[in-house]
Amino acid sequence: DKEISQVSGTWAMEVHNGHPDSNNLGGGGKPSTESMWDRVLSTGTRLFGIATDDSHHYTGEFSFDRSNPGRGWVVVKSDALDQDSLMKAMSAGEFYASTGVVLGELSISPSELVIELDPRTDEKLTTVFYGKHGRELWRSEGPVARYKPSKLDGYVRSTVESSRGTRAWTQPIFLEN
Repeated sequence: DKEISQVSGTWAMEVHNGHPDSNNLGGGGKPSTESMWDRVLSTGTRLFGIATDDSHHYTGEFSFDRSNPGRGWVVVKSDALDQDSLMKAMSAGEFYASTGVVLGELSISPSELVIELDPRTDEKLTTVFYGKHGRELWRSEGPVARYKPSKLDGYVRSTVESSRGTRAWTQPIFLEN
């Protein structure tokens, strides 16, 4: 994460890589990718989080130990589906990353963050809001999560965890002192 903070010209980092050999959750004394993201964000570096499937196996068996598609992606809020519009929206943080959780409406401002989860799901969902140094700020159960940030939070982002083992990550909003 120290090295990531020193890189210039980048706007995103991978918080989830769907390849079966990826160590997204860390362990063995190594931090998770999400923890590394929080460390970078805590330096004031504005960096968005993405999820990828890192697929290599498009045919044959779909299994845990193969690098199949559909294990990570981004959902972009864009005016159009052309490359320029999508990249403009992504570079502004108008997207979320997911491994399967589908979000409904997102209302993110310095005064309140509201996440409405997709009403068509029967998953049990937990939304956790995080701030500077990866500190847990608020935990919410159910289809709507709200958090009113404080400038002391530094930044606020959220992770939505599903009972099915999938997740989604919203982009951070930085709160000026």
